[in-house]
Amino acid sequence: MNNDKSYSDVEFAQLCNDKVGNVVVFKRVLRKYGLIGNRVQLTGKHAPLFLEAKSLHIDKHMNWMDAFITVISPLEEEHHDVDDQDVLSVLHEILNVLQRIEQKL
Repeated sequence: MNNDKSYSDVEFAQLCNDKVGNVVVFKRVLRKYGLIGNRVQLTGKHAPLFLEAKSLHIDKHMNWMDAFITVISPLEEEHHDVDDQDVLSVLHEILNVLQRIEQKL
């Protein structure tokens, strides 16, 4: 499985040995949590997430939506943590530049 390769919904369903409808719902949940944009294809890196949700669906008898949310919601928190760190880093850089400018004045 190539992590960089983009898959159509049908190809991704075949890759994960599941139904296209479940893949479509998976993409909706990923979009809801801001992990993929509109009109973005799934890649190989999404397959383990889907397969983990599929395992929860089968083994723990969770419905698909709950399984997807259980797998994806921790990633959203990580995604926001990284974004916050990036913002803080940029703000710190701006503060340093402003302090240098102030020293020159």
